[in-house]
Amino acid sequence: MKKLFSKINIIYLLLSLFVFIKLIIFTMVVHSQEDVLIKDTNFEINRYLLSYLFCAFSYFAISLIFNNKTTYKILMILDIILSVLMYADLIYFRSFESYISIYNIFQYKLFGIIGSSALALIKPLDIIIFIDPILLIVFHKKLLNLVAGEENKSIKVKLIFMVYLIFCGFIISRYDEIFSPKPTKIETGAKLSIIGYHYYDIDSFINDLNKRVSKNSVKNSIEDYFKIKNTNVGKVSDFGVFKDKNVIFLQVESLENFVINKSVDGQEITPNLNKLLKNSYYFNNVHEQVNEGNSSDADFMVNTSILPLRNGAQSYLYPYNHYNSLPVLLREDDYHSIAIHSGKSYFWNKNVYLPNLGFDEVIDIDGMKANKEDMFFMGLKDDANLQQVAQLCNEQKNKYYLFTVTETSHTPFKIPEEMQTLKLDDSINNTVVGRYYQAVHYTDSAIGNFIDTLDKDNQLDNTIIVIYGDHEGLHKYTTDATIEKEVGNVSDYENDGKIPLIIYSKGMIGEEISKVGGEIDIMPTVLSLLGVDKKEYQDTAMGNNLLEDNIGYVIENNGIILGNVDKDMAANIKKSFSISDKIIKSNYFSDYYIESSDFKYNHEIKK
Repeated sequence: MKKLFSKINIIYLLLSLFVFIKLIIFTMVVHSQEDVLIKDTNFEINRYLLSYLFCAFSYFAISLIFNNKTTYKILMILDIILSVLMYADLIYFRSFESYISIYNIFQYKLFGIIGSSALALIKPLDIIIFIDPILLIVFHKKLLNLVAGEENKSIKVKLIFMVYLIFCGFIISRYDEIFSPKPTKIETGAKLSIIGYHYYDIDSFINDLNKRVSKNSVKNSIEDYFKIKNTNVGKVSDFGVFKDKNVIFLQVESLENFVINKSVDGQEITPNLNKLLKNSYYFNNVHEQVNEGNSSDADFMVNTSILPLRNGAQSYLYPYNHYNSLPVLLREDDYHSIAIHSGKSYFWNKNVYLPNLGFDEVIDIDGMKANKEDMFFMGLKDDANLQQVAQLCNEQKNKYYLFTVTETSHTPFKIPEEMQTLKLDDSINNTVVGRYYQAVHYTDSAIGNFIDTLDKDNQLDNTIIVIYGDHEGLHKYTTDATIEKEVGNVSDYENDGKIPLIIYSKGMIGEEISKVGGEIDIMPTVLSLLGVDKKEYQDTAMGNNLLEDNIGYVIENNGIILGNVDKDMAANIKKSFSISDKIIKSNYFSDYYIESSDFKYNHEIKK
């Protein structure tokens, strides 16, 4: 028992406790930042102190199985490494509101951005992070002599510490089961401490490597799938009618199809979108297909025409994969591609996976004008965001493909009163349905202003705008029972999994199309309208051209197939989830990727 409380073990205990306190301070400093846009408003650090304590003690546990002098040296080395890593995380956080990941080994472009401004991110009080290693270094000789004069651990004591080390390893290997960390790095770090975050990050990376499959092992099944899928052919209408036009993808948060052309209390919910239908292809039978990645799955599908992973989010698990994507295909036709996110790009790992989808330029809120009055929820209000997007469009000298998303209509649909312009009866206005209507109506107004600005800037004549919902909103986050309880007849609020798809071009004659389809069909449909030969993507895109006279179908996220398909086609469609997982996990289409020679991150929009 005496050896369990020897001087070296007491140093271990004191150092672990010191690090435990430092972990708490680190998290509190991070969550006190005024410019943190995405916060867990219910976060209480005292709920997670046990995991912080475990992380602090387990971090140094490996040192205990060695003799005294070696234990001390390992303690000092580990403490220095931890302090340097914590400071790197702090600097990285000040740049990107995220933490360093083992995946960042490949993220050299972002490290270059930090390096150019690192000095500006350093603050005098940062020295606190290095207090413990400084003390260990200053008193190194005294502490080393103190532990060296003491009898080394017995085999019995070492075995006890070995069991302790194995126990720590067992807990760490099951972090996701025990602590259920959330999908964002900041939330994971808050719940597990910054040490716990790195445990989890390394474990995720190792699991990711283990989940990879070789291209050769999946080659036959993928080729067979596309051979059968490509037999679904027909006459293509309107091929190339928008050739050489600029392309804007406007992904609207939580926009469901049932609100299109719907009125409430005598007011149109989406008057601006309704007006666009006169000059648009309006597809009224397109179904959402997102899975665990939610909005990031929508980003992925419309840019690759590949279904998302069955487990986890592609944007986190396979962010460095490459595909025969929309930006890659359009680059062959001299398009410059830009992705804009009005919040912090670490959300859903956009600063990593969007460049690897082939975008030439990625801009988040740090590259935009962000006045305090323009902020809401996770970033800029839709109107402020889209006005800057319009400005960016006006700056382009050559053909461009621009991809952006709106965010104000995100659940819980609670926008400020001054942004609520529908005049609704209190019986509905104070319900989730009323809140959803108000949020969508605001976003619709922002879209109307955006298109008016493009028109004034003479951008519309040579531009098509593709508008669609990323997934359901009201029905995704609210049960039919709640809707019926609050507003009555649930049949008035059709829950059919549909999102609107509107392809607008000024001056065209509108057409409403009821062919069944899904989000993976958006890319092939747009490419056909732009005059891109089907041969360029038919063996890489899982979706179909909705303007082709073939059989329309969709496999919903629950595996249900909609559409008039025969048994053979249905059998092949049922393989879709397995095939998309194989494509993603093997990085099967990586050879199609073309890296941009002049990639830009947060090239500021002109003010």
